[in-house]
Amino acid sequence: MINTIKSFLRNHFGFSRSETNGLLLLLPIIFFSVFSPLILKKALNSYSNNVIYDKKAAIAWKKGLEAKLIVAENEIINSSVNYQSSSQSVLAPKRFNFNANTVNYNQLVSLGFSNKVAKNWTNYLKANGNFKNESDLSKIYGISQSKLKSLTGFIKYDYEQSKKKKKPIQKATDHKRKVYLKNKFTKPIIVEGNLNLTNASDLMKIRGIGERISERIIKFRDQLGGFHTMEQLNEVYGLDSIIINQVKSNFFLKDSIQIKIPINSINAEDLASHPYFGKKLAKIIINYRKHHGSYQAVKDLSKIHIISDSLLSKMTPYLQID
Repeated sequence: MINTIKSFLRNHFGFSRSETNGLLLLLPIIFFSVFSPLILKKALNSYSNNVIYDKKAAIAWKKGLEAKLIVAENEIINSSVNYQSSSQSVLAPKRFNFNANTVNYNQLVSLGFSNKVAKNWTNYLKANGNFKNESDLSKIYGISQSKLKSLTGFIKYDYEQSKKKKKPIQKATDHKRKVYLKNKFTKPIIVEGNLNLTNASDLMKIRGIGERISERIIKFRDQLGGFHTMEQLNEVYGLDSIIINQVKSNFFLKDSIQIKIPINSINAEDLASHPYFGKKLAKIIINYRKHHGSYQAVKDLSKIHIISDSLLSKMTPYLQID
């Protein structure tokens, strides 16, 4: 077909071969130059319409999404508020008058105390311990001071002395039992008793022990959670060997540890209140637990370099893995 066109041009217009070839090359260019603006205009109009449509669709989609997000946010806020109000109404602790020395486990939990605090509290009462004031209660491991303050007007501290079983006075012929001295110028020696359950007035019956020293012994014992061995009396400030020997002669230890330390749940402040832990050591122990996980055994504390073997030996009877 191309050859036919070439022959037609040469025969009718007298073009040479090279002129004919040049004309054939020029014709497409001329055609494209004439019609390309029309083609481009149509293509651009179509593209512009598509862009405008896509932009409008995007704006509409964005507005719809924003509306859905607002609705979802309101639903979340409302459900959160309803949940908090309902949970507060269900878990709100009761407040009622109670005796710190006769209260039971279920009553303590209903008052808002944790299960561990309620257990420590009732275990101490079962061991014939008693609370005389708010200061005594604050020694319970894990107890919240703010919680105690909120119940100040509801707590009573009545205590029946008859709850303790008094041992009868033995005959003077029994050298293992102590009797009251007849000399009125000296303090009588009391019959032996449990050092972990005795009070300051009983200690003052021993010669050489006055009010300050007796209260110092009781305070140290309560901070420990109970004496583990009689040798711990050497750690009480102001006691000489004579007084310590007299205490050993008149008292015994039974159910020595009244309250143990839950080392995996106690906080640094409560741990620091124990005589064998200071603020610095308590903080280190708690930080180690946070970074390495719960202690699996008491001996894991030996991994803390500042805890010596002798100190760990003193701590061990007072620690429990919970």
